[in-house]
Amino acid sequence: GLVPILEPEVDLHAPDKQDCEQLLLDLLLAGLRQMNPEDRLIFKLTMPTQPNLYLPLIAHPCTMRVVGIARRYSLEDDCKILTQNDCIVASFSRGLKEGLHISQSSEEFSAALNKNCEAIFQCSRKPGVREMQRIRIRQQDGFFVTVDQCIDTTPETLFQPSKEDCDKKHRMRSRIITNPMFEGSRVLGAIMSEATLDHEVAGGQP
Repeated sequence: GLVPILEPEVDLHAPDKQDCEQLLLDLLLAGLRQMNPEDRLIFKLTMPTQPNLYLPLIAHPCTMRVVGIARRYSLEDDCKILTQNDCIVASFSRGLKEGLHISQSSEEFSAALNKNCEAIFQCSRKPGVREMQRIRIRQQDGFFVTVDQCIDTTPETLFQPSKEDCDKKHRMRSRIITNPMFEGSRVLGAIMSEATLDHEVAGGQP
């Protein structure tokens, strides 16, 4: 199917480029929070001055992909910048054509094109899930939340909640963690007990 691409480009030579990028990030996240949870967008953005600035945008469930626009002087420079931004993939039109000439033989043209494609592919490779989690926890703005308070976290000498009380608390936890506002652009992680992980959340999800 078709996926809309939003391309709000920041001037590469703007004296306040970093401030513009932060403002853009805040506005994009505010817009995403007004979307339906099933909606999807691809963002095509100028590579940020601050590495991994767009991690909160990447983590939002409505974001399908973030694509980096290259506006540098060489493919090598663009690839170096891209590798500093995890999970952003390249959109390097100029870099793809670097070293290509109409006068080249088929073999020369193919070799040069293959070299460029491989360089762009390698710098666009996505980290694994666990590595991406570590990157987000180390670098992304956000917070952790403890949504688990029940029988196994309350000393018996102080208070022993009934099963009905625990069920009510679990239904509340379920509503929180499945709500569209509780998403990865702000929430880095939720702390839960082993007993909670044995329950199901709304919709029958484990």
